[in-house]
Amino acid sequence: MRFNVLDIMRFAAALSVVFYHYTAGDSSEHYGFVSEFTKFGYLGVPLFFMISGFVISASALNRTPAEFAISRTTRLYPTVFACLTFTTLVILMFAPGETGISLFQYLSNLTILNVYAGQKYIDGVYWTLLAELKFYICIFLLLCVGLFDKFRIWLSVWMLATITYLIFEQPFFMGWFISPEYSAFFIAGVTFFLATKNGYNKFYSTLLIAAFIVGSIRAYQQATGFMHDTDTLDQIISLVVIWSFFLLFFMISLDKVRIKGNKVLLLLGGMTYPLYLLHSRAGHIFFDRLEGIMHPYISLMLITSMMLLLAFLVHVIVEKRLANAIKNYLFGKLHEVRGNVAKASEY
Repeated sequence: MRFNVLDIMRFAAALSVVFYHYTAGDSSEHYGFVSEFTKFGYLGVPLFFMISGFVISASALNRTPAEFAISRTTRLYPTVFACLTFTTLVILMFAPGETGISLFQYLSNLTILNVYAGQKYIDGVYWTLLAELKFYICIFLLLCVGLFDKFRIWLSVWMLATITYLIFEQPFFMGWFISPEYSAFFIAGVTFFLATKNGYNKFYSTLLIAAFIVGSIRAYQQATGFMHDTDTLDQIISLVVIWSFFLLFFMISLDKVRIKGNKVLLLLGGMTYPLYLLHSRAGHIFFDRLEGIMHPYISLMLITSMMLLLAFLVHVIVEKRLANAIKNYLFGKLHEVRGNVAKASEY
């Protein structure tokens, strides 16, 4: 089952992050009143994580570990290679003095695991990919040991570990394999999917209440880290935005939000991932080059349009053609291996 509303939510989340990076923070002096709204755009990230929890649960259901690994790997890495390479070239061509990028840093960033190699992000937004990758790896391991469908067990353990970490910073190693700061949003997404599939029960309701409380606390606390001169009203608005995400997913789980699918929605949903990866550091370099030459709002429209076009090209060329070709090839090889194993077992 495809939930077309998620395509709109993905694209809206990506655009909110784009405008947050382009018009809020250090750039807010150029955009005045507009920045009073776009400064909340960082909340697109927890929405991404909720969508991921929902979608990845559906993706992993009835799949083998190998099938899940192929699906996620071909989804993540071809686009990372294309977008990171573009960003690196933009830095080297237009801002060579900004920072040196070594070959090892570039290669380690391609793995998304660069922090474990002691390498900084070439583009800061890629930190969310590490959070996503950790989630994927945990789902993969659950599939490997046959525990993925034991939702009551691992979701309970995950929620309890999240609460104890945020209160006592224990277990201290939790951050190595899953993101404790954003776990509540992943958990909420998974639980909303299960409730959509199976209907609500006491376990799902209790888990969602816990995720709602923890997510609200985190949103209230983190507001000061993502916005300048944050006041209580800003924190309350952040809470309301997070609550709206939970309400929207609740309505989706009850089948109260239906949107007919079409090619435009599919395209917007598909452009979301490359748009998110392309826009930040390369976009800021282009803003710096245009400063004093163009009006800030013209620069904003021009650079945003350029990033949308690039996202479209990456989606069509890399994701729909290259990544799908790789995925189909790997699935073909997997089925071939299974066939050979089945034949061998007959003798």
